[in-house]
Amino acid sequence: MTGFVDLYYFLTLIGEDPYAMLDYYTDTRLLLILASLLSAGHVALPIRWCILAVHEVCGVLVYFWCAFIIGSPEGNSNAILNLVLFTALSLLTVLGKRNLEYNERIAFLSFVDEKTRRFQTEFKLSQLEAKAPHEPDEKRSDSVPDTTYTGKIFDDALEDQLKESWTLEGGSTG
Repeated sequence: MTGFVDLYYFLTLIGEDPYAMLDYYTDTRLLLILASLLSAGHVALPIRWCILAVHEVCGVLVYFWCAFIIGSPEGNSNAILNLVLFTALSLLTVLGKRNLEYNERIAFLSFVDEKTRRFQTEFKLSQLEAKAPHEPDEKRSDSVPDTTYTGKIFDDALEDQLKESWTLEGGSTG
């Protein structure tokens, strides 16, 4: 595939002299295509970072094969620098994908924790309402948080949250 993307590598692979057509060639196009393919894999594909790490290694090996086995038009000194920079770019994109996945998982855990707390609070409320004697509607007072079961439940939930945040900040719970 690489030989068909870049004229220099294509002509070299079929045994022709690339300098018969043009005087100067670079690895720029090949490196940009490889970097674009690797970046597109990270952005567009819903694949875990560890699988994409293999994808990155393959990209680096393709450039290594082209530059050192076929022979780079820029010479070995530039090819080594290009390989080092391309490897660093690949490593940074893998680490960026890993960081993104980590943050997504933390956000999901936070969402699940919030849902769990909400369901537990609703369950406590339903248990209290089931135990409470039901008064006729005309005898009930207006809905004031201090006089309803909901107010008591949410006060308990607020106290639990304050204790938890105090513990996370390094304080003691009592």
